[in-house]
Amino acid sequence: RYVKKGQTTEYLKISEGCDNHCTYCAIPNIRGRHRSRSPETILKEAQTLYDSGVRELILVAQNLTQYGVDLDRDYDLADLLDELAGRISFTWIRLLYMYPEGIDEKLLDVINRHNNICPYFDMPIQHTEDEILHRMGRRIDKKEIYGKVNLIRKKCPDAVLRTTVIAGFPGESEAQFDAMLQTLSELKFERLGAFAYSQEEGTPAAEMPDQIDDDVKEERVRQIYEQQEAISTQWSTRWIDQEMTVLIDEIDENGIAIGRTWGDAPEIDGDVIIETSQPEPGHFYRVKIVDAIGFDLIGEVINESTK
Repeated sequence: RYVKKGQTTEYLKISEGCDNHCTYCAIPNIRGRHRSRSPETILKEAQTLYDSGVRELILVAQNLTQYGVDLDRDYDLADLLDELAGRISFTWIRLLYMYPEGIDEKLLDVINRHNNICPYFDMPIQHTEDEILHRMGRRIDKKEIYGKVNLIRKKCPDAVLRTTVIAGFPGESEAQFDAMLQTLSELKFERLGAFAYSQEEGTPAAEMPDQIDDDVKEERVRQIYEQQEAISTQWSTRWIDQEMTVLIDEIDENGIAIGRTWGDAPEIDGDVIIETSQPEPGHFYRVKIVDAIGFDLIGEVINESTK
């Protein structure tokens, strides 16, 4: 596998396809049924990436927590992570797109066991209200969502939870949207992406009655983000005057360093902005957080950590 020289962050796909058949999603039609790669090929590719200088490895799949269900052995995502984190010395191993149904105590115990696995949970719920979840074809209900969030926070007190939700799904009433907004305010996901429902050709949801006007959907998205900014700011401000490890991604045209903490995935979450020195991209630094602005942190470099 080719890795660009100096590349510190890389993605590694561990499975392909999806068996969930959510009514709004065309992925099963495009990608086919879920197929796990063998642990041996994943570990071999991971070692190649590490030997090429990669220090943040991001595992991806259409549904990460489904990994291993189709293998002819008793082996799952927790087993893969245990081997990967124990055998290869990545600084950060990050997990993207974990369906909540597959997050259990075994997986959380492995994440706690290895300090190079980021306690970052990208857990798309898409909605919180049972009727809408059922219409979406999701395999979880509101009570179970609360249970998963509480379990993660109990087992991993420093966890950062990220989710995505869809506003304006066909038939979503004003009361159901308000209930989702209230539930999100209680669950307090540190990171959240909201999307207006969009009809995907060939999916059951595209043919459902009670499609919602675009302006209503966009207004609901706006309300979600307005609420979420305050929640994310709460998380950010708790770090003021504390030290964090930060990976520098780039130096912008104004000479300002842009980095990330273990609680921020590239391109989708917040940044750490450093104006007072010239850290080198691709390196990890200990940074003192001096301020928080919206979703971003302002920091000062204390010393270089390890690459």
